Order: sequence, then C-alpha cells, then structure tokens
Amino acid sequence: MHQRIIESAMKQIQRYGFRKFTIDEIATDIGISKKTVYKYFNGKSEIISTVVDYFLEVAKDKHLEALEIDGGVLEKLNAFLLCPIHDEVPPWLIAEMQQYFPDEWEKVNKFKQFNKDEVVKMLAEGIQEGIFRSDIHPALIEMVWERTIEVIFDSNFTRIHDLTLNQALEMFQTIIYDGIKINMDCEVKKV
Repeated sequence: MHQRIIESAMKQIQRYGFRKFTIDEIATDIGISKKTVYKYFNGKSEIISTVVDYFLEVAKDKHLEALEIDGGVLEKLNAFLLCPIHDEVPPWLIAEMQQYFPDEWEKVNKFKQFNKDEVVKMLAEGIQEGIFRSDIHPALIEMVWERTIEVIFDSNFTRIHDLTLNQALEMFQTIIYDGIKINMDCEVKKV
C-alpha cells in the first residue's frame, strides 16, 4: 500500500504540482480512504519528502547501473550522461520545488553533486587513458558541467527554448561528449 500511495502521489504531483495535489486525489486514485493514507504518512509534507526520495533513489540506481555496463570509460560516460530523468519532470515542477520546498531541493542538489563527481572521475580516467583531450583542464570541464546543469534545471530556459529536461540534457551530453573526445581519425585543430 505504501508503494501504491507513493506512485499515485507522483502522478498527482506531476499533474497538479507539489502545493496543489491533495490527499483526497491520492485516495480516490487508488480506491482507499484518506484515513488509510494517514496510516502510512503523517501528512502531505511527508508524502512529498518520500516521493522526492523515491524519485532520486530510482534515478541514482539508473546512474549506478550505467557505471556497471561492459565497456570502457567512453561507453560508461555515454550511458551515464544519457540516463533519462524519470518520466519527464515538467520544468514548472522543478521551479516550484526550488521556490517552495528548499529541503527537497537540497536533496536534488546532492544528487547533482553525485552526478558531477562521477563525471569528473570518468573524465580523469579518460584523460589518463588517452581517450579524452588532455589540453582541456578538468576543472574547466567541471565548471562548464556545473553551470550548464544549473541552467538546464532553470525552468525558464527549458520553457523559452521549448525543450524538455531530457532533451536539454541529451543535447548537453552531445556537446560535452564530442567536445572532449579525441577523434582518432583526424587531428584536433586549434583556433
């Protein structure tokens, strides 16, 4: 029952937002009483916290699975960067979390830090193996990564450019991936 409540809450949050979904909607969706919902959760804020934890846990598991695939650092980085974000998170929902739920947003920031740390490790490994360009300082790549992720998670950017979060992340992955990879077929020309 606990899991069914979480899954229903995720649907309601994606439809109405964190502030506007109701316990009644969850109860109606899964055919139980509000009283039953309150047997499992103290209230709406606990449901929100649990949903965010669940979402981030699933996302982190997908990223960890990407690190375990067969292949070298290039394949692992590609799989890691292409991990989809759970069922498309609407940009307005991210903005709502940032503005009204700072404790939950802090959890997202910790997840973003985990991702950045893993990417930095793979970049260092790729440079050491001669797969990635060594003429680009890793700290610069790290800074570009961090700033770009901040912009992508800014709901105005994705809304203005009519992009989903996954589309923006995929395009960013292409830019970073192709920009740091050594092309074995031709020499990299400096401007």
